[in-house]
Order: sequence, then structure tokens, then C-alpha cells
Amino acid sequence: MAYADMTRCPQTAEEFRDYFYALIGRAMGGPANDYEAVLSALYPWNGQMLMIPPGVGPGIQQYPGAPFFGLTQQYSGGPKARVFLPTNTPDELGYYTRCEQYVDDAAQTYSKTKTQPTAASTGLMWAWYLAGPENAYAPIMGPDTPDGGGSTGCS
Repeated sequence: MAYADMTRCPQTAEEFRDYFYALIGRAMGGPANDYEAVLSALYPWNGQMLMIPPGVGPGIQQYPGAPFFGLTQQYSGGPKARVFLPTNTPDELGYYTRCEQYVDDAAQTYSKTKTQPTAASTGLMWAWYLAGPENAYAPIMGPDTPDGGGSTGCS
């Protein structure tokens, strides 16, 4: 599903998935062998071009107005195929995030679903699934969000 208004804060984890794919200009299920270049690229945020920032440490909640509505990524010397969505409660390690895996091995995915492998089932593919403990996504907002924190913004 496409995400129509990039200035509107995603209200659910499913909307955040759609926002993420609209932001990076890719489609779930497509080839992702270029994921490192894609997640190292700059994207528009509030009149600036920014990279999706690295995740925050334990005990730190995203601040109102954080770029990309609080989206961060696992990044140490390059992208590590996981993004983090903000939450209001910490996980067992103290991180206020929900971890989503966005790349998968295409051949393993095809073998798990028992579908016939095709030429597209080699290498990496764009995916989206929970890669850590269930921790509910919590939208953030602030005066610096592009939507101004209005009724369609994060709460």
C-alpha cells in the first residue's frame, strides 16, 4: 500500500511500514541487494536532506519533532537491515523501540512459504517483520514535525 502524505505521522506500525517504503522508494518483496546504498542515502525531512539516523541507546525516548517521525536504524559502519520505531515503554533491555527487519533472504522466504523458486527468489528482498520483542509503536509529535503536530500528526 502506498503512503499518500509524507508529512502525516504514521499512526500504526502498519502505516509506518508503508511510510518507510514510500520514503526509500522501494516495494516490499522486491530485490534488495542494494539495501546498504538505499539506507545510507539522504531523504527529505522538513526542508532538509537527511540520512535515517542511527538508533538511540537504552533509556532514551525519541524527542518530539525527531526526523522521520522517530524512525531510526541499526547502523554501525553501515546499515544492518533493521529499523526502529519509537515506543512509550522500554523493552527488557531498556530500549524505547520496536525493531523491524526490512531485508530477508529471498531463497529462505520462498522455501518457508513452499512456493516455486523463480529468478527473483535469489539474493535479498525487501521485507518487514518484527525482529525483537513485541513493543507497541507509539507515534511522537512536536512543533517541529512537518505537519505542525496537528490532529493528523503524531500524538
